[in-house]
Amino acid sequence: MTIRNVNSTQSSIPYGIFLDNSTLGGTLAACEISNNSIFNITSTSTSTTSAILYGMRIDVGSGTSATVFNNEVYNFTPPAPASAQTAQYVRAIAVNVGGSGGVVTLAHNGVSIGSGLSGNQLKVTTTCLYLSGGMATLRNNIFANLTPSQTTSKHYALVIPAGTASGSSRNLYYAPNTNGVMASASGADCATLPIFAAAISGVPPVDGAESGSANANPQFTSATSLTFTGATPAAL
Repeated sequence: MTIRNVNSTQSSIPYGIFLDNSTLGGTLAACEISNNSIFNITSTSTSTTSAILYGMRIDVGSGTSATVFNNEVYNFTPPAPASAQTAQYVRAIAVNVGGSGGVVTLAHNGVSIGSGLSGNQLKVTTTCLYLSGGMATLRNNIFANLTPSQTTSKHYALVIPAGTASGSSRNLYYAPNTNGVMASASGADCATLPIFAAAISGVPPVDGAESGSANANPQFTSATSLTFTGATPAAL
């Protein structure tokens, strides 16, 4: 399915896909979302109270689960406030935003955001993946936040303020340029993959997280094409 050209003027929250199974008490025990192309999620607002832009928001309650695979999400145009903001205005994929306690598996998804932003668009914080509750398993995903250099606001490959990233492996993360940060876990920025892996891993001798993962440029063809220009670390 193709989902495109979703626009917000200010306070209305635009979603490409929103699965809200957070309060159904297991009525829908398992859901699958796959093979979607979601792009051109935009805001024309200049307000600091602008809505967050979501490509996919997956909220599942305790006792329920969702598997999200083979999707591509790209090309967001965030709000352009006059002053720099530390709050997030783009969450390309978000899991359990309301703190729901379900389990979500993300596999073989590609995300590319931030390329070509300029001016006041650089005064917002953005992330490819946001996890705020429950548990997420991340495998074979690409999260690339290609936002140009910023002064106060930041751009992340993923942000995990709450919840657990479990069994994560073979992912590719990339957030280059000034104020680009690979990840944030429990409120702390993680500049490198080893720091992030340690933050989400269990106490030894439990196997460490992010085996086979890399912090590197996936070499996407363009901001609107998630194919590869040639050799890519995503092939590893």
